[in-house]
Amino acid sequence: MALNFPDPSASPWLGDNGVMYTWVPTSGGGGYWSGAAENLPDTLPSLFVEKAGDNMSGDLTVGTDKIKLEASTGKITTVSTTNADSGKTLVTKDYVTTSSYWIEDAGSLLPKNSSNNVVVGATANKITLDASTGKATSAITVAGDSIQTLATKGYVDNSSGDGQIIINAGTGLTATGENATANQSGNTTRTLAIDRVYTDSLYVNKTGDDMTGNLTIATDKIILGIDGKLTATTFDLESLDALPE
Repeated sequence: MALNFPDPSASPWLGDNGVMYTWVPTSGGGGYWSGAAENLPDTLPSLFVEKAGDNMSGDLTVGTDKIKLEASTGKITTVSTTNADSGKTLVTKDYVTTSSYWIEDAGSLLPKNSSNNVVVGATANKITLDASTGKATSAITVAGDSIQTLATKGYVDNSSGDGQIIINAGTGLTATGENATANQSGNTTRTLAIDRVYTDSLYVNKTGDDMTGNLTIATDKIILGIDGKLTATTFDLESLDALPE
């Protein structure tokens, strides 16, 4: 294969055949291109990257401008990523910021399609942020969960129970209204009142009444009997006023 050698100032020069050529000057001002290793200059390591490892002072480009490793910024740039690229392809910043799934808004990450739900975790044990209802659902809460766990509505409803708060009327009282339940949201009124029928059967009204049994004073000293008689254990005539004539 014929080679088109460049100007001697380009020495050392890598030929199309993969051989490194060096311009070797001769007496009389002439010279020639040599592919012999012994003719390579001592400055060669400063011009090329060593296979065993080296440091580049300039950018490295692949495919003219397709991939660029920038020495000044430490960044890697490539042509824009597309949906058709392999799943192992490293994506560019423009692909992330204009993703078909997410958008960034004021520091928040939002689904690009606002009607999409956000699902975290496996199907059987997941958290769902429902876009249509604005509600979050998760797997059922159990008693052994951490106290920091947000509880589901089912756990709260089942934990509160629906037993009644029962207020019974005791002796001499009557009760009206319903008993309350432990999980109700509204108010319940339960009223207790004196049972007049019961108390009237036990006590004499101050305003006047009829006794069905004897009235005794000082155990048995004076007895007002329901037979119409008054009896007393002692009777002091001197303490009585004189009878009218």
